[in-house]
Amino acid sequence: MQRRQITVDLTAALERGELSLLYQPVVDLETGRIVGFEALARWDHPTRGRLPPSDFVPAAEESQLIAAIDLHVLRRACVEARALGHTTLAVNMSPVTLRSTGVIRRILETMRETGFDPRRLEIEITESAVLLPSPEVQTGLDDLRDTGVRLALDDFGTGYASVVHVRRFPISKIKIDKDFIFKLGQDPDAAAIVEYKVRVGRSLGIIVTAEGVETPDQLRFLRSIGMQEAQGYLFAPPLPLAAAVAMLEREAEGGPLLVPTAPGDVVSPLRPGVR
Repeated sequence: MQRRQITVDLTAALERGELSLLYQPVVDLETGRIVGFEALARWDHPTRGRLPPSDFVPAAEESQLIAAIDLHVLRRACVEARALGHTTLAVNMSPVTLRSTGVIRRILETMRETGFDPRRLEIEITESAVLLPSPEVQTGLDDLRDTGVRLALDDFGTGYASVVHVRRFPISKIKIDKDFIFKLGQDPDAAAIVEYKVRVGRSLGIIVTAEGVETPDQLRFLRSIGMQEAQGYLFAPPLPLAAAVAMLEREAEGGPLLVPTAPGDVVSPLRPGVR
C-alpha cells in the first residue's frame, strides 16, 4: 500500500475506531508475578485485515498523524487498563509526538479526564527522542515525572552517549530490544551487551526489562545476570483486554506466572495456551 493511501486510510481509521489494543504482560523475574502490561496498537483495516504498527507508523510520522494516533491510543489504554488492577500500563510515544506543540498538556488532560492514576502510567520513548531534545521536550518530560508518570527508554544503546541521555532525563526504566535477546546463545557479543546494559541500569538505579523472551534458556541467562523484568511469548503474546484480565485472575488464584524456585525456571501452566 502506498504511503499516501495509508495516510488517507489512517485518517478514516481514527474516525471509525479501527485502531484496537492488545496487552502484553511484563513479569518480575524475582517474584514471578505480572507487574505491568504494554499496550500495543493494531489497525483493523477493512480490506487488509489486522496490521501491526510497523505497517503504518512510518507513514503516520511523515504525515504528522502520529500525534493523533498516540493520543488516541493513550486515552483508550487509560480507559481499558482500569480493568488491570494496580499493574503498570506502558504506552509508546513517537519522538514526533513528543515534539508536537501542546502534547504534554494533552497527556496530562487525558489522565485527568479518564481518572487514570499517573503513577501507573509508563511512557515508552526511543533514544532518538532524547538525542536532540528541545527545551520544551525536556521541560515536558520533567512535568510528566512530577505527576508520577514514569519514562522508559526503548532500544537503549551501548555507547557513552546513551548513558549520558539516561542521566540527563527522568528515565526510570531501560528496555533491551528483542533482537539482542533472540541472539542469546548464538552470538557471544549479544550476551555481553545484554549483561552490560543490566550493569548500567543497576548502577543508575534504573529497572531493566528484556523484550522478546521466548525460550527457557534465554530466561535462565537473564535471571543469572540479574535482569529484573521480562516480556515475550514465553510468558504470553499480546492479548485482548479480556484475556489479560483473565490472566491476572488466574495468577491471583493459582500463584505467580513463574515459579522462582522451580528447576530450570519452568514457566507455570498459568500461561495461556495461545500465540
